[in-house]
Amino acid sequence: MGSAGPLRRLLDRLSGRRNAEKPPPRMRPFVDPSDPRSWSWEVDPDPAHVLDDDPATRESTTDETGPSSFEALRAARPTRSRRAADRPRPRATGHLRRLVAFSLLFGIFAPAIPVALLRFVPPLGSAMMLQRWWDARAEGRAFELEYDWVASDGIARSLRSAVVASEDQRFYEHGGFDWKELRNAFDDWRRGDSLRGASTISQQVAKNLFLWPGRSFLRKLIEAWFTLWIEWLWPKERILEVYLNIAELGDGVFGAEAASRRYFKRPAAKLVPHESALLAAMLPSPLRSNPLNPSEYLRKRQRWILRHL
Repeated sequence: MGSAGPLRRLLDRLSGRRNAEKPPPRMRPFVDPSDPRSWSWEVDPDPAHVLDDDPATRESTTDETGPSSFEALRAARPTRSRRAADRPRPRATGHLRRLVAFSLLFGIFAPAIPVALLRFVPPLGSAMMLQRWWDARAEGRAFELEYDWVASDGIARSLRSAVVASEDQRFYEHGGFDWKELRNAFDDWRRGDSLRGASTISQQVAKNLFLWPGRSFLRKLIEAWFTLWIEWLWPKERILEVYLNIAELGDGVFGAEAASRRYFKRPAAKLVPHESALLAAMLPSPLRSNPLNPSEYLRKRQRWILRHL
């Protein structure tokens, strides 16, 4: 009994020292390498796998077969680029997409509003009139606009026929674009001739009524889109009526009624065929033509139009 007491105390002392050297269980993170965002905290009963930044701990957890659990866990951590990719996209991207979609829809359907309105209402003016007024103001000269709207039945039939014969002989057949005339113009250009226009009456209405003069690709593209809306929403007689009222026929002179009163002192309803043909011959170059003193070229075009009436 006496010898058992000191021995038990020695064993208890050794056991207490061993337990004191053994660290208590600690918390360590576990991650699934396939899902960097799935973190959980569990009790690790084995202190050898404790994640610690102490170099001594990292060395103690390294064996001969491979790196420590600390190094393996660090390798499994998501990189900065992966964490950035997993973040939700900012709302600005959605706003930008909606803005682009709205802009496209506006560009597609915006021309329909003025075109549909002018299907029934006479235009108060045109973009070409505004452009001529601006040019005169920039040059410092006076500009007097002569523009009188008349309905289709207030324009002589000979003038309507002369304009179609001169500007667009397939006006009642095409849907806004004369593809045959475009091919002919392209073939002439390939053979060395100068590039000539092949615009239809519908295209000229779109250009003179809504757009600025020029030959840029953007303007041609917008002109084509307006032309399609005009063909979709207007009958052919309305297209011809608007064209005969806004066509430029001299410096500040727009429309058949204003030209007829200025050059022949009579309303457009009382024009005779040779007068109608002379006005139609002016259309390609109205600022260089004068029906009161016609050039030989203008007379030649007049005779050609009379033959095709």
